[in-house]
Amino acid sequence: MVQVLKQCGDNLTRANIIKQATNIGADFRPDLALPGMTASGEKDDYRINKQFQMMKFDGKRWVLFGPILTDTFKAK
Repeated sequence: MVQVLKQCGDNLTRANIIKQATNIGADFRPDLALPGMTASGEKDDYRINKQFQMMKFDGKRWVLFGPILTDTFKAK
């Protein structure tokens, strides 16, 4: 959300917020994202986070396993 608001500048209209959210570049890396994950917006797809990685609890902490997965769902 911070990146979207930065891109909006002083134009905080609903239309501009949606426009900026769908125009986040594919190389944008949010501060709290796991290593290797990116966020991006697309026209008609308002989901910014499309990647995830599985985790399991080993009795003491959460451990990542497997590759980073990307949701390829396309809205109709």
